[in-house]
Amino acid sequence: MTYRFTFAPEIVRSLQAIEQARAEVTLTVLPPAMVEHLRMQARVRTTHYSTRIEGNRLPLAEAEQVILDGKTFVGRESDTLEVKHYFQYCLWFIRTPGRNYRQ
Repeated sequence: MTYRFTFAPEIVRSLQAIEQARAEVTLTVLPPAMVEHLRMQARVRTTHYSTRIEGNRLPLAEAEQVILDGKTFVGRESDTLEVKHYFQYCLWFIRTPGRNYRQ
């Protein structure tokens, strides 16, 4: 079954703009400190949202304090430990040889 279609000029312009933006992002070299900051931010958010799905009550700001500052919250010790352990697991997983993970 063959479909016949044409691209409207507006769609072609949009696709070209997307391709240009993609090329710029691909060719941009970020400073190593910024790359590490972005990776850490992504890991913190991954930890927060993954544990939140499981019912963890810590908001993002508190999860970040647990991970970066080692803070604990009275009455929410199990939530704190869950965030701490999940983050440690993420770091272990990333650093374990043989994992097919791209940093």
